[in-house]
Amino acid sequence: MNTQLLYILLLSRYPTFSFAIVGKAESGIDDADVPDQLISLGFEDMSIIDPFSSSCGRFSVKPSEAYGLSEQDALLIKEHNKVSLA
Repeated sequence: MNTQLLYILLLSRYPTFSFAIVGKAESGIDDADVPDQLISLGFEDMSIIDPFSSSCGRFSVKPSEAYGLSEQDALLIKEHNKVSLA
């Protein structure tokens, strides 16, 4: 699924959440495997690009408990962004 379609899907499923399309460079990621555009979730003034990681990026979390995302949608974001922080 391309970035724009995933973004629209997430906005339709979570209308009160703050999703954004951010550039890889803006995220501080320098990895050739990561796409140029990432989906992020704004959460407590942080930009979450791996919903299976804590907002500080040091711990693994359950996306439903930490951010209110379903496991399926969290996997879509993680697979799209091709990142794993924790």
